[in-house]
Amino acid sequence: MTLNNDLFKIEKEDVIDGAHYSFTVSLNAGHLIYKAHFPRRPVTPGVIILQIALELIEKQTGLQPMVDNINNVKFLSVIEPAETPVVVFSFVHEKGKVKCNVSTTEGKDLTKMSLTIKLFDLAKLMD
Repeated sequence: MTLNNDLFKIEKEDVIDGAHYSFTVSLNAGHLIYKAHFPRRPVTPGVIILQIALELIEKQTGLQPMVDNINNVKFLSVIEPAETPVVVFSFVHEKGKVKCNVSTTEGKDLTKMSLTIKLFDLAKLMD
């Protein structure tokens, strides 16, 4: 499942180094997911926040991420695309672990995740 350019669009990429980077993304409030979750008050489902993070990790690394363990996830505030149409995903990689923070462009924390992931080069796996 790829949500980039359908549910969300990358507006800006900032790379400090290979281990520290962020993406500013805009959310498509008219997407089908929001019609189902929830019709009167659309919010971004937690699994979708995780999927967006994985797609951004793949974009940055060029490798396919697979979640090995979800160490910690905190949903601090709902992400309503009508109220907060643009969010920032910030990443720090350390020894197979990724910390991801999702915030508003003003810096208000919305979600914090700590994941253990494995990265795969799909082209090499197909050989």
